[in-house]
Amino acid sequence: MENETTQENLVPQVQVENPQPASGAPFVNEQSVNPRVTFLKRFLPLFFILLAVAAFFVIGQSKKILTPSQRGTAEKFTIVESSPKDQDSAFPVVGQPTVVFSKKIGVSENTLNEYFKISPETKGKWHIEKNRQVVYFSTDKKGTTDFPNTFSYNTVYTITVDKKLRSFDNQTLPEDANVVFRTKQNPLFGIQPTYKLFVVAPSQPTTITFTNYLSIASPSATYTVLVQPATKEQLLTYFEYKKSGGFLYQYKENDKEPNTIQVQVQLVGDATLSNSYSIALEKEVFAKPGLYFVTIKNEFGSEDLFVNASNHITEVFSDADDVYSWTTDRATGKSLSGVTAEFYQVRD
Repeated sequence: MENETTQENLVPQVQVENPQPASGAPFVNEQSVNPRVTFLKRFLPLFFILLAVAAFFVIGQSKKILTPSQRGTAEKFTIVESSPKDQDSAFPVVGQPTVVFSKKIGVSENTLNEYFKISPETKGKWHIEKNRQVVYFSTDKKGTTDFPNTFSYNTVYTITVDKKLRSFDNQTLPEDANVVFRTKQNPLFGIQPTYKLFVVAPSQPTTITFTNYLSIASPSATYTVLVQPATKEQLLTYFEYKKSGGFLYQYKENDKEPNTIQVQVQLVGDATLSNSYSIALEKEVFAKPGLYFVTIKNEFGSEDLFVNASNHITEVFSDADDVYSWTTDRATGKSLSGVTAEFYQVRD
């Protein structure tokens, strides 16, 4: 019969949300959406964003990443740094000159003497560090201590690196490289001149003053003084130096052996000033007006300076806007007219 109702139809139709089995395990509805699909739908946009960022990074880095051969050709072969630096005025006599390059050296160690020179000639050999970018000089000479006696005190040396030196990829230096430096003064010498340029009267006794910077010089010590004529060019070369360093004081000898006066003098202490000393030179030493180069030495070392023997006295004064110069006659004290003053720049 149509109106007949089965037992099944009498069961109430109740809608259950998120039904759970009695065991407490998650209810699995075969008609529900697969959880993996839900996960992908949620995180797929983020995945593509991260993928795009990674691709952008890799592309950008690929432009910077070079193979060893590419890196070799991209960089120039140059000297990165050196010890001593150019124009160093106090390099230790036990020091080992070192040159650092931007690339690995492409020559063997036993040929380094063809490309590296030290003048005056110094006993020793050039070596290459394991990284092949550092070249250094060493000697077997020993001093009074166990340290190597590489150089002489208070001496100007020049290191020259030939531009023909090759890197591992067969590049050469853009030009010859020169490092000029002076070694330290022997501490046993003990004195240094008050000035490096003295102005004195010709044909008059001259006093040159010194300071005893280590307080070890004997007031009765005897020194040898060498005096030789000099030129303006030698004076300017002597005073050339760079901003980063002190005075280099490199004296260039004349092509021809100059007339040299040699005298023995005694260091005299100043009774009124501590650590102040002087030497006295007879009037014959600077008999004529002119420029002179003077060396004071003993068994421990030497110092040098210039002396300008002139009948004139020139003074210079400057303010914020102008420079003033005037010259007087040394004998009469009168001002001289028509004098031309030349100024030279001895700093970089």
